Amino acid sequence: MEHSQPKTIEGLPDNARRPLESGETYVPLVPDETGVYEVTARSVTMGLLFCALFSMAAAYLALRVGQGIEAAIPIAILAIGLSPLFARRSTILENVIVQSIGANSSHVVAGAVFTIPALYMLAAEAGSGVAEPTVLQVIIVSFLGGCLGILFLIPLRYHFMVELHGKLPWPEGTATTEILISGEQVGGQAKTLALAAALGAAYDGFATTFHAWAELLSFRAIGLGQVLERQFMTLRLLNNAAIIGIGYIVGIRYAAIICAGSFLSYFVLVPMVHAIGSYVPGILPPGGIPISEMSIEEVFRSYVRIIGVGGIAGAGILGILSSLPSMVRSIGANIVGMSHQDERSVTEVPRIDRSLPGSFAIVGLVLFAVAAFLAYRARRGAPGG
Repeated sequence: MEHSQPKTIEGLPDNARRPLESGETYVPLVPDETGVYEVTARSVTMGLLFCALFSMAAAYLALRVGQGIEAAIPIAILAIGLSPLFARRSTILENVIVQSIGANSSHVVAGAVFTIPALYMLAAEAGSGVAEPTVLQVIIVSFLGGCLGILFLIPLRYHFMVELHGKLPWPEGTATTEILISGEQVGGQAKTLALAAALGAAYDGFATTFHAWAELLSFRAIGLGQVLERQFMTLRLLNNAAIIGIGYIVGIRYAAIICAGSFLSYFVLVPMVHAIGSYVPGILPPGGIPISEMSIEEVFRSYVRIIGVGGIAGAGILGILSSLPSMVRSIGANIVGMSHQDERSVTEVPRIDRSLPGSFAIVGLVLFAVAAFLAYRARRGAPGG
């Protein structure tokens, strides 16, 4: 097949971030062009290398500070930065493959580091009778979990990428797209990306390294923080360039929703829980400290944070229930369509509509589900399991 570079990319279409009108179609940056380098030895190798490196970094940070990292954005920047080192400049599709493979590092790690340590904790309890998982078991569980997640997403692609087009902000995907597009453009956009990265690094560097200004603004210096604390409230802002960038990416609407949750927590729920604990002294948290003697942060950690987690879980469940009819319809149509697609040659299917065969997804789900069950049974049957 003759390969070629895609046409000059000027930017995202006007309908890239809004719901499509009736009868309107979305034409991606690289439309149905054949012969454009995409899945190549270079892109796959670089993606696997970045996946391994960022998996180690993400696992360390998650175990160290309890917070994972999203690797798609830095990997996209690295893919663009390394592109000029090759005799042939990487296409945007190759860079997409690099960041797509590499970004799985944070996804697989997140599913492992927040669950597998619990097995070690159970084994560490005296008399629990639970054996510590071996390194091989950790690898197998991570591998099977990652494969199951990818296979489940195959039939849901149409629902999330087509039916929900423009309805969800996808902050990380939006930022990664802008980075990849900027890397394809010569001049203003690429310079803006480099300047923004430099300014963000300098801003955070002065705050964290030289302590030129506070990383956490409490407004105590102007008296506002003290007035709020007397009412058992607090107003604190994380002075971080990444937070400002995320707010810019998601837009004022979704940023306001996120801020509203924080305002509700610290201006309503925290003082309300403190007041209830003061009037009902018999209520004691797991630590045994009376609520009336707790600080603002202790009330938040012991009660309000749990309410927030429940709210997130509830919103997720409601979102799944509201999308369930469309998801079931999408999965059914996808399976039927894939069964016919398997009978056609690859060239008859547009590049932007190609996917793994439906039989591959179904057989893979069955095999990996059985393998996970057998691994679980083997562990339960092992001594101390």
